[in-house]
This record gives sequence, C-alpha cells and structure tokens, in this order.
Amino acid sequence: MTLLYMYGKCGFLKDALQLFDEMSHRASIFTSHNHANLPQKTLFLYSAAASRGNLQPDDFIYATLFNACAGYNALKVGEQLHAQFIASSFADNDVVKSSLVDFYAKCGLPDRARSVFNSSRSYLRTPASFEECGHGRVKIRGAGGLAGGLEEAW
Repeated sequence: MTLLYMYGKCGFLKDALQLFDEMSHRASIFTSHNHANLPQKTLFLYSAAASRGNLQPDDFIYATLFNACAGYNALKVGEQLHAQFIASSFADNDVVKSSLVDFYAKCGLPDRARSVFNSSRSYLRTPASFEECGHGRVKIRGAGGLAGGLEEAW
C-alpha cells in the first residue's frame, strides 16, 4: 500500500493502476489519485468499479470519495454518496463525517456542514472547515469543549 501511495504522490498513475490491479485492497487507488490532485479521476474510477459491481464502499472509501468531491466541487455526486453513506453500516463513523463536514464546507454549504458536525459523537471535532469556507466566526458552546457543538459568533 505504501508503494501505491508513493506512485500516486509522485504522479506515476499508470504504475499505480498496474499495482492496483494486482492488489487485494483496491481502495488505495482512490487515495493515490486524490494525492495526485486528480479528484475527478478518483470519482471516475470509483464509478467504473461500482458499476461493474467490483467494489462496495467501506468507511475508508467513503472518506476518500468525500475528499474527492470536495476537491472537485462535485456537490450532486457528494449528495448521492451522502445518501448511500447514511443507509450504510458506516453511518456513525466520525472519520467519514469529518470528510463530509469538509466536503459541505468547501462546497459553500455551512449549514449542512454544521448539521453533520453536530451529529458527530467524537471529542476530536474541529471547526477548521468553517474557516475555510469563510464562516470562521464560530464559537464553541458547552462545557464539553468541541463536543458541545458549534454556533455562529456573530
């Protein structure tokens, strides 16, 4: 998997695809394309694999796909994936929810980002994505730190 990551990071995507074909854990190819700043290719590869029935998304794949949607500003695709994620067995995964927060924030939808953020159970939540989309005036409420949620500081 480290070799696949290295190929993707260095832009050797042909080599990464060849290695991918020989791997049992194929989800890494999506991350490689994201690291090579090719989110559109990430989404294309996933779509092709999913349409052939070769790949069922897991938490790692969902997080990677939401990152690709954020990088490509693919709102409709991300919303469709979000609906699939909610119906999946991974719906409570806070790592994926963190990617969803980032996705919605980068697509300029801070209310949706906040909704996903507030549904997270993790104590490691961060309001950084709100700052990225220009909604950085956020304050932490509650005695539980970030676990208390977010509200606008206007």
